[in-house]
Order: sequence, then C-alpha cells, then structure tokens
Amino acid sequence: SFEPRLVLLLRRPAERMHAAFYNYVHYRRRYAELGSDSAGELAWANESVSAFERCTARFGAEDCALRFESLTRENEETFYHADQLIKGLYALFLPHWRREFTHLL
Repeated sequence: SFEPRLVLLLRRPAERMHAAFYNYVHYRRRYAELGSDSAGELAWANESVSAFERCTARFGAEDCALRFESLTRENEETFYHADQLIKGLYALFLPHWRREFTHLL
C-alpha cells in the first residue's frame, strides 16, 4: 500500500526574501519613493528585522514567529506583518511541523 510522505523544500531565507521583494509588487510600490529597488529592498528588510527584534525582546522568537501580528498593535501595523522574514525562520517552525506531521515524516 502507498504511504504518503511529507517532503519539505526549504529555500535560503535571504534569497527567499529577496525574491519576494521583486515578485510581489506591493513591496516595491511601498518603497518606491526611495528611488531605487535596492534602497527599497534594504529599507523593507530593515523594517521587518527591526519589528521582529522588538517583538522578540518582549515575547520571544517562537511567539513572534507564530503570532506576530496578534501580539501588539505595532506588529499588526508593520507592513505585511514582517511575513517574508518570518516565513524564512524554518528552525522555529520545524518542531511544530514534526509534532503535527509525525506520521508523514
């Protein structure tokens, strides 16, 4: 009989975030006033990292990765909730995936 398995494909987090900036137009639009895509990308990355660091100082990395926008109004108002940064934090998600999908790993 066929036993389904879960296959994880993980990208390098920095490359993932870089690709998101160029593939999702809302990021480039938001930072267009900075004049160049590279300046906009850097501003967006800095904003995401700073917001996540403020969150982790208060709540810890795991809580921030799992519930970022629900923890504070400041987090909720962070542009797209630092989502692309958080999506690349595989080490924080892996224990949860293993627990939820043990039968598939």
